[in-house]
Amino acid sequence: MLDSITIKTNTPANPLDIGYLAECLLFYDKTNLLVDKESLPMLFRLCGVNEIQELIERGCLSIFTKDNILGASRTGEIYSADLFSVLNVDVHYRLFLETFSSLYEGKLGKARRNANRFSEITNSFVYDSTVIEDITSSIKDVGFTRQIISRFINELGLEKEFIGKDWYYDFIPINEHEFTHTTNLDLDRLKLISEEQKMHFDFSPGSLILDLSESLGDIQVAIKNNSEIFTTPVNSKIISLKFDNIFEKAQINRDAINQFQKIALPSYKDLAFIINSGGRTFKDLIELIDKAEKFKAWKHELPSEANFIEEYSKALEKDTWLDKLPNKIGRFTIFEAAGILLDVFGAGGLGTAAAIALSATDTFILDRMLKNWKPNQFIKGDYKNFVKK
Repeated sequence: MLDSITIKTNTPANPLDIGYLAECLLFYDKTNLLVDKESLPMLFRLCGVNEIQELIERGCLSIFTKDNILGASRTGEIYSADLFSVLNVDVHYRLFLETFSSLYEGKLGKARRNANRFSEITNSFVYDSTVIEDITSSIKDVGFTRQIISRFINELGLEKEFIGKDWYYDFIPINEHEFTHTTNLDLDRLKLISEEQKMHFDFSPGSLILDLSESLGDIQVAIKNNSEIFTTPVNSKIISLKFDNIFEKAQINRDAINQFQKIALPSYKDLAFIINSGGRTFKDLIELIDKAEKFKAWKHELPSEANFIEEYSKALEKDTWLDKLPNKIGRFTIFEAAGILLDVFGAGGLGTAAAIALSATDTFILDRMLKNWKPNQFIKGDYKNFVKK
């Protein structure tokens, strides 16, 4: 559960949200960030160059740039989906150089050093040619393209207007990769209403191919990174129509994280608000992630289909192994072989309980104690202190 997620930024449809990024870094084992040209400078400005480097080196965060891009082409009335690459240019390095040149204006040497550093510890993402085959196949699927259009008509609140009407919106293949298009819908009117509602979907055939391309490209990103995907609202709706479990899971888990924070600490602001408002920095967040090791280990043991909030509640209801021990044993244990005084309850310990000495042959008891750690010890302790700002 909450193993890995890829966040794709695409200003303005899906701008970088560093508060949500912070939540993913804490709750997920691995966070991938597929950045666009506008988001990368913002990432370093808001989070800190050294902090981002540390998160990458710790393995918490991976940053990707696009080495090629998906697009839609139109020549007259002929449409196609294409994969574009820039020849003889290191696009990955150039993006970092442009980013740091804007951050360190007039300091070209410093910009180059940082561009070299980050281009080495980050990666470029390359769409492979199979995505074009998937896009072309989807364009040929008349039922699917009509389903997409119907979905966005409903999103505009116009579904009653089209009930019982014989409307069509079809791509007609003229060869393996090219199409013409026919429709009896008033696309200009639908586009205008979409703009008024800020839906970022304009209903034109070229735009649909582009959105479809990006959506299936997002699927490839998720598969290659073995992760969930958080992308634009338009792409997520298309993805949910074709693959009903990838984006949906990411959105459900984001909602679960939001609800969890409200339930666990109802009187406190959530982590995203604290970060976005400047109450805490990413340097502070790194310290919190250090303290979340047991919490993440507990979360990792949950079934992928489990309800996170329900599992947290169940964990608090369970009696720990130590609760079942005779009272004379108490809450503290001196682990003789390692010479450690172990406070089993961490910040939630009971204070001045008795101690016993264990022989080296009783080391299994240490594992049993750690397994009986409860997740509220982190949430009510270090996490609560973090968000009380």
